[in-house]
Amino acid sequence: HYDRLEVDLDRKATGDTELGLHISGRNPSFYNGYPVEFNLSVTGRLDEALRKGLAPELVVKAGLGRTAERGLRDYFFDRILYPIQDAKGAVVGFGARALGEAMPKYLNSPDSPVFSKGRVLYGLFPGLSQVRKQRRVALMEGYMDVMAAHQHGLQIACAPLGTALTLDQIALLKRYAGEVVVVFDADRAGENAALRSAELLLAAGLGVSVATVPRGQDPDEFLHAHGLPAFDKVLAAAKDLAEFQTELALKRLPAAPGPGEKAAVANTVLQTISRCPDEIVKDEWIRRLAQRLGLEETSLRRQLSKRPGERALRPAVAQTRPGSLAGGEEDLLVQVFMQPRL
Repeated sequence: HYDRLEVDLDRKATGDTELGLHISGRNPSFYNGYPVEFNLSVTGRLDEALRKGLAPELVVKAGLGRTAERGLRDYFFDRILYPIQDAKGAVVGFGARALGEAMPKYLNSPDSPVFSKGRVLYGLFPGLSQVRKQRRVALMEGYMDVMAAHQHGLQIACAPLGTALTLDQIALLKRYAGEVVVVFDADRAGENAALRSAELLLAAGLGVSVATVPRGQDPDEFLHAHGLPAFDKVLAAAKDLAEFQTELALKRLPAAPGPGEKAAVANTVLQTISRCPDEIVKDEWIRRLAQRLGLEETSLRRQLSKRPGERALRPAVAQTRPGSLAGGEEDLLVQVFMQPRL
């Protein structure tokens, strides 16, 4: 099977840098941990399913086939398939990457009674023992980033299925980990995606930091070019959410921001700080934000107290009380999702 796979991939990967990188960097543990399949036949998998007695309508409902003018066709024709496992190890769907110029480039199984892309994280199950041991996850952007991470020995890597992070996925992470390092590309889209994911993780009560891969490379390319020791340094340099957001906002401003621009940065970061459920962390973030922007802490605390649901922040020890919830309706909603029994 894999001999045929390599021949077909070599043929199809001509001129495809991303795919060729994985072919040149493949090894036995990569295939054993992440079985992939090159799907060249229009009906081969469907014929096999039908021979096993599955009804055509069930094959379509399961997301393996689609109805076309000429009859039933394979849903993933001419794509590499990545089996997607749930947290118990069952294959519940597939991710697929186009070979050639087909669009969309990436395609997931359609939602079905056994699969919903917003409830599964790719790569979580193969590394679950290490995630449980370390209570830590490296959240990446795509299939190939995760495969490269696991291939190089970073077993705590996982990723959403090509969509924004969902509350169901956050609940899944919270079941096994207490800390999440968000790893995304160092372009504007990657930075914005990292920020959105990190804010949701923070509001759910998870420890969160953001690691940025050097510009021009994604985690997949970086790992193949530099190896795991260099990538470990990227993870070690991860910034907490408030610091990441502050530096990101300042980077997009003139070299010497004026009072109005500083106020805009402060208000943006204070909005994130208000969502943090840990009062001690809030207190530290306000102190560092004031120092970074050259502002008085008391000014930032007064500004934060003006936000709906926020009271003036006093020193963290005096402010903390058992059972307190973060202010704001969004925070309360996340708390309800994270604790279904409420």
